Amino acid sequence: MDVYNFPKLESPFVRKEINGRYVCTDELDERFSWIFTGSAIAVEKLDGSNLHLVVEEGRPSLYTRNGLSLEFLSKEGNRFANGIIKAVENNIFGNKELSGRGANNFYGELVGPDINEGAYGMDHYIWYPFKFLAENRAFKFWPKSIEAMNAGSSHEKYEFISDIFKGLRSLEKRKWMADKIKPQPVDENTVFGKAAEGNLACEGMVFYNNDHLDMSLEYALMIRGLFRNNAICKLRRDMFEWYKGKQHGV
Repeated sequence: MDVYNFPKLESPFVRKEINGRYVCTDELDERFSWIFTGSAIAVEKLDGSNLHLVVEEGRPSLYTRNGLSLEFLSKEGNRFANGIIKAVENNIFGNKELSGRGANNFYGELVGPDINEGAYGMDHYIWYPFKFLAENRAFKFWPKSIEAMNAGSSHEKYEFISDIFKGLRSLEKRKWMADKIKPQPVDENTVFGKAAEGNLACEGMVFYNNDHLDMSLEYALMIRGLFRNNAICKLRRDMFEWYKGKQHGV
């Protein structure tokens, strides 16, 4: 059985170490200039665990993004299994995928109460396949917002997206916590924190080039095609120089 790793996503802006922090500059990486065109889909990036499900002849196996096997009864394996069950219960992932013939790879993000400090406020685990997120957690304002920026300079595009990120609110946090909290303002002084404390800041965006996003393909083929064509990239809140909190890492 082949297990395909999920590579780290790159930033659409060149990153450099500035004052001890690895941050974005205003130099747009031309490989990803499409994020400012009508081909781009901007999807919420969740702060969870990137986990990989392989279903072979109806039997599931669990893996980390780097291809390390997880036992169902281990702590992380058990959380993942519970997240898949919740996804099935919510019609996010279903019997069609679990009962397919041959070996099928599925990639997604696991979030829950004790994953990365439980930022989203939910009291259960849930695993979101990336296809689901691309279709259901896209920011609807993005296509209209970027129309005027396509002809702008690299610096103008950087300032444009930097300003958006300063006030960007999480769709996922609002889904679970909007009616339970008093939301706090989100601006350049807001670090990514817990929804339960009123923090609705979004961790970031994953950009897909819709010209290469073929939802009909098996997951592994779709993912490999996106990376091969430089058709996927990411920006996190903490990649900007103005961010005042702890950085996530690469």
